[in-house]
Amino acid sequence: MTTLTPTQQKYKDMARKLANEQLSKDAARIDKEAAFPVAGLRAMAELGLCGMTVPKEYGGLDLDALSICLVTEELARGCPSTAAVLMAYVIGIQPLVQFGTPAQKKAYLPDLAQAKRSICFAVTEALTGSDIATIGTTARRKGDGWVLNGTKCLIGNGAGADLCVVAAKTDPDAGHKGVSVFIVETASAGYSVSAVYEKMGMRGTTTAELTLKDVEVPATAVIGEIGKGSRYLLQTLDLARLTLGAEAIGLSQAALEESVAYAKQRVTFGKPISEHQGIQFMLADMATSVHAARTMLHDACRLHGRKEPFAVEASMVKLFASEMAGRVTDAAVQIHGGWGVVDRPKVERLFRDSRYTRIWEGTSEIQRLVISRGVLEQVVK
Repeated sequence: MTTLTPTQQKYKDMARKLANEQLSKDAARIDKEAAFPVAGLRAMAELGLCGMTVPKEYGGLDLDALSICLVTEELARGCPSTAAVLMAYVIGIQPLVQFGTPAQKKAYLPDLAQAKRSICFAVTEALTGSDIATIGTTARRKGDGWVLNGTKCLIGNGAGADLCVVAAKTDPDAGHKGVSVFIVETASAGYSVSAVYEKMGMRGTTTAELTLKDVEVPATAVIGEIGKGSRYLLQTLDLARLTLGAEAIGLSQAALEESVAYAKQRVTFGKPISEHQGIQFMLADMATSVHAARTMLHDACRLHGRKEPFAVEASMVKLFASEMAGRVTDAAVQIHGGWGVVDRPKVERLFRDSRYTRIWEGTSEIQRLVISRGVLEQVVK
């Protein structure tokens, strides 16, 4: 078990308290109504969690990766949808935190850290998925500024965001070297939310299609350098994959706890099903899987903290934790039997929520591609 610093323990305990006292009590309603977790987001903002990655000089907490993941896991244990809203928010901030100019940081980060403004991260397109080099959204020069055109899909926090980090092609013939990143005010003329999707799980999050039609932005809207957007986005996704892994672990922990409690009270053949070896073995496998994923996550966070390369390990965490979540929540439904699939019980909701973790922030197949490339490079060296 990782020994936590006082700061890490403080934020872990803070998030657990919020999850137990508020988020878990509202999770069923949020799922049933597909309601955005307004109260949960407000509570997280009051605790400063929306600014977890923001430097203190801009009003943030500037937490390390392990603290961020500890918070995410605890929140997901209470309500995966609410944790996912925060995750999308925090990841949307990252390009500004890591690559923004001092002027951009001063203009945007203080309000974002306090959730006075919201942000989304728009990379995915209908025909490109995780292949950043082939995105179709373009940015062409107009005077000192740029004009953006394109459509983004499956964008978390896309509906209602005040700001949008947009990946666009500034040189259509340069592949991944032709991608740049812009910060766009969503009130800009030509920017619209063209669709909001209904989803099988994570129903408290808003997932939207965004259309940019001749959206004009100033030269100061460019984040970092022109043509280096692919590198910026990939570095942002590395941290996103750690937090996604933490979310998968948190909802799996909830499924395990729910299954243990049910197994102790459900009686068959004269005794609780927790005394049947078949159920005991299922619980043992679930607990082992959760522990293994958590250990992997903490190891990758330590690499991040030491500023060592961690991209491959982040993909390993994301792959293992998300697929583990599918197995663990499936076992939880099985342990509950017929009661696991009727009247929206907690484990049924967690099962549906878990399915998203294998897709968001890069599918399992993309993670295997990243991992295999890293392994092959190590062998060559």
